[in-house]
Amino acid sequence: MTTKTSTETVVLVAGRCWDGLARRPSGHTEVVVRGGCVAEVGARVDRKAGRVVDLGGRMLLPGFIDCHVHTTMDPSALLTAFGADAATVIALRALPVLRDLLDRGFTTVRDLATFTGEPITIHLRDALERGLITGPRMLVAPHLISARGAHGDLSTLLAPEYGREIGVLADGPAEVTRAVRAEIRAGADWIKFGATGGFGSPTDDPGQATYTQSEMDALVATAADLGVPCTPHAYGDEGVARAVRAGVRCVEHGFWFPPSSWSSTRWTTSTTRATGRARTLPSGRSSTVMRTNSETAHAMWPPATCASPSVPTQACSRIA
Repeated sequence: MTTKTSTETVVLVAGRCWDGLARRPSGHTEVVVRGGCVAEVGARVDRKAGRVVDLGGRMLLPGFIDCHVHTTMDPSALLTAFGADAATVIALRALPVLRDLLDRGFTTVRDLATFTGEPITIHLRDALERGLITGPRMLVAPHLISARGAHGDLSTLLAPEYGREIGVLADGPAEVTRAVRAEIRAGADWIKFGATGGFGSPTDDPGQATYTQSEMDALVATAADLGVPCTPHAYGDEGVARAVRAGVRCVEHGFWFPPSSWSSTRWTTSTTRATGRARTLPSGRSSTVMRTNSETAHAMWPPATCASPSVPTQACSRIA
């Protein structure tokens, strides 16, 4: 999907439809798509409104939303690619990835960081909006803001005598504030930061909290002042708790935040759009915090400004 909107009106006719909310699919469904947005849905619509596309017995679905992807990362070369390839090469390699995501039904993705110095996912997002390339809509956290020696610090891939750091690295409230402002200046939709260590980085432990409470408070407050939400990479108990207290919008991973820790935190119940099951999750300040898993697509998103052919207005109002 490029966002270069077509002015054509199309009537889609399908044997079944599931809107992402109902317990079971509906029967025969007809959809009027006008100017790239859903204008009408029903068992029968005015087929004279536009070109009719008969899909036979196929099922219409809302577009899938993946809240945690890395379109520029090659898992087979995670620790070496960003030291060996130019940002342009990495961006070009992402083009078939974006097309493949769209072909698999994902109409919106949230890309949570690349490790290039250049914020290439922002450039990819903007190219999609201009219709220059093909793929899903992108909401982007350009980089992972990390403490030195923590999950986003890949500096040890270089010999110490080179004197270079790899990653967006910031220690202390003043540095993290500066890093957040730089990300937002570049065009960030989200701010991602490392609240704990991880599995793919060379010097940290997934269970360790890598930012202090005051550092997380400064980071999240700076982004909030500029209207940008935050999400942490976080596995361990203490790192998740600090991030929630700071006021993050959601938590990535959160595998090691056990039920025994819940009693010390204020919680709300949210429903994941991917499973339809109620899940008890923490709330930070006045925001609902949701846990996302990089292995599972969860639709947790601000409402769309208009309904695309695969994201009905009804669904958009429920995705926030």
